[in-house]
Amino acid sequence: MPQQENNKVTGLDRATYRDLLEKIIIPTLISANFTDHPIGNTNGANKNFTLTRDAYDGTLKVFLNGIRLREGLGNDYTVNGRVIMFGTPPISGDIILAEYIPMDI
Repeated sequence: MPQQENNKVTGLDRATYRDLLEKIIIPTLISANFTDHPIGNTNGANKNFTLTRDAYDGTLKVFLNGIRLREGLGNDYTVNGRVIMFGTPPISGDIILAEYIPMDI
């Protein structure tokens, strides 16, 4: 095991190690994303749905009735933490799926 010196792991500082871990190592180890059914009422009024786990930044994909949606202001949805906020509320019978790499792997 590498020796630690002043908050550094020999050869890599902690920030570089964490960056490599999050962007390369973990995604490589995971062959498939976690599929989630966000929690919330599909009733034509509710716009907010909650993921069951925290997602790594940049890994979330949201689908409505099998169609991948676009993230961002002015698009299909935005995200704040675990909450997916739709621009237009899903109606009864709509199926919402989210795929992502969970933080707690």
